Amino acid sequence: MSRPEVPAPATSTGLFASVCALWLCGLTGACLILSQAGFTTSGKRGESPVFVPAPQGWVMAAIMFALSALALLWMLRALRVGGVTRLACFAAHAGVAIVLVPVLARIVH
Repeated sequence: MSRPEVPAPATSTGLFASVCALWLCGLTGACLILSQAGFTTSGKRGESPVFVPAPQGWVMAAIMFALSALALLWMLRALRVGGVTRLACFAAHAGVAIVLVPVLARIVH
C-alpha cells in the first residue's frame, strides 16, 4: 500500500525569498557560533556584553542548524523535488556547513 502524496504548499515569490533568507541566516549564524566557539550577547540596560561559551553555544548552533534544515526542506518541497535530490541537497547543505566554519573562523580572526 503506497502512501498518498501530500500536496506541496502554495508559494509566492516573496514567501519563497523569505524562507530562503531564513535558511541562509540560520546556516551562517550556526557556522559563526561554531567558528568562534560561542557567541556574545548584549548585556541588560547597558551592562557589559556577556560571552556564551562553547557548550551552551552548541545548543544555540544546533537550534539554528535545525531551523536552516527545516527551511531547506520547505523549499525543496515547494519545488516538488524528488527523494534522491532531497538527499543530495541535504548532503550539500552539510558540506557547506563543514566548509563554512573554518572559512568564517579565518575571516573573523
